[in-house]
Amino acid sequence: MSVEHSAVAASTEPMIVTSRADPGVPEAVIDELLDDGIGPLDYGTDESLDSEEIDASNRSGRGAINNLVKMSSRGGYAVLHKKKLDRVLLGHIPVPAVRFIPVENTNRDDVTLKCFQFDRFAEITGMEDRFPEVFDLLDFPRNQHVLGEVQDDEAREAIVNAFIQCELKGTLEQPNR
Repeated sequence: MSVEHSAVAASTEPMIVTSRADPGVPEAVIDELLDDGIGPLDYGTDESLDSEEIDASNRSGRGAINNLVKMSSRGGYAVLHKKKLDRVLLGHIPVPAVRFIPVENTNRDDVTLKCFQFDRFAEITGMEDRFPEVFDLLDFPRNQHVLGEVQDDEAREAIVNAFIQCELKGTLEQPNR
C-alpha cells in the first residue's frame, strides 16, 4: 500500500474514541444527556467548532474539538463516561456526529454544548468483569482527554467487540431525541 493510499484510508475509517462527559453544567443535565446517548463537550465557545477559539494552553480542549470535527465526517464508536465512572456508555456514532444543544446552567449564563449522539448504545456501568479491556481505557489519570482517539489496536478492537457483544445480546437502545 502506498503512503498516499494509507493516509486516505486512515482519514476515512471510523474513529474509535473515549469521551469524558465533564462539561461545566449541573450533574442532572449531564445525566439527562447521557440518558439520550449524548456526549457533551463545553469550552465556552457555544456553536463554534474552531479549536483556535480555545486558549492555546488548553491542548486537550483543542484536541477534543478537532476530534469532534473529524468524527462528524467519519462516525465510529465511543466509550462515554462520567468522571468517576458513575455512568459508562458504549455506542455507535453515525455521520454527521455534531449536535448543538442549549442547556440551562447554574454557574453562568445558559450555554450551548457541542455534542455527539449515538444512534445505538448500551449503558455498561458496573460491567468491569464483562468488559475489562474497555474499563482499563478509562483508568484515571491515564485517560486525560475529554474526547480522545484510541490509538492502540487491541484497545480499538476491544471497544468494537464490546459493542458487538451488546448488539448480539439485544442490550442496545436507540436515543429518544
